[in-house]
Amino acid sequence: MKTYLECVALRYLSASWLRLVACLGLVTCLLSPLADAQDMRRLPPIAQPTPGEIAEQHGLPPLPGPSPAPVPDDVTIPSATGVIEVHEPWYYPSAWYDGTCWEGSFEVGVNGSEGNAQTASTRTGANLKRISDSNDLTFDLIYNRTSAAGVETQHNAILTIDQKWKFDDSRWSLFDEYGLTYDEFKPFDLRVTFDFGAGYDLIKTDITNLTGRFGGGVSHEIGGPDDSWVPQALFGMNYERKFTSRQKFRMKVDYLPAWEDFTDYRIELDAGWEVLIDEEANLSLKLSVIDRYDSTPNGAKHNDLIYAFLLLWKM
Repeated sequence: MKTYLECVALRYLSASWLRLVACLGLVTCLLSPLADAQDMRRLPPIAQPTPGEIAEQHGLPPLPGPSPAPVPDDVTIPSATGVIEVHEPWYYPSAWYDGTCWEGSFEVGVNGSEGNAQTASTRTGANLKRISDSNDLTFDLIYNRTSAAGVETQHNAILTIDQKWKFDDSRWSLFDEYGLTYDEFKPFDLRVTFDFGAGYDLIKTDITNLTGRFGGGVSHEIGGPDDSWVPQALFGMNYERKFTSRQKFRMKVDYLPAWEDFTDYRIELDAGWEVLIDEEANLSLKLSVIDRYDSTPNGAKHNDLIYAFLLLWKM
């Protein structure tokens, strides 16, 4: 009996082993073409000779055909790496954002008093700038809120989007600027402005930049006594000066008269002096002055002056 069972078990195991070997052989046959294809992909590509090369090898005259296209002047091919480098002119849209670099900052200033006099003042702001070889894009947001003895005396916000288009080494440039102003103590709810024009670099060095601007646009006050779109001219100046590696000053002033009546105008000034106090944290102390004058304030005061000491953190 024992011998019979051993024979049956041996026969069963032999049959199972044969089936396993057959299955492995079948899988190997199926996977062999895939493995060969993978090995072929790892091999370097075989260079196929061109018809001109074949004719040259056999001493035949060159075949007729179109001549190779000339390489443009604005394309350079370094021989070491073979990398093609294309320098497109300014009027190509892809050249507007070539070699971009973002930088930003956040500023905050708070002061107040308690006791016989209760005052609280808050000033915050943010700046984001995108710099490229042919285009500079700037977002600037400022928010102010002040109260005295529990009564709000100042509440406004100013958003400015400024874009500058540069032309290689030329001193000339184009600009377009969008402005949005909210002021709770003005007769309007919101002022929207759009201006565009040209600029010229009067001074352009590593430490000093002075740019004059002129152009025009429109201004629209929402929720005020006059909600019409007013065409306006623009004459302005941007000034930047680096006194030392840790101190710099900037100022922007715009004169904005109405086209039909130059006695109806606005003057906007924004100036700031920055002193670097912590190089590792990129922290600066900033003195900011914003002055806005309106010749037709519609019952409000003509001039608004905002000044503040701020901590400025750059990213």
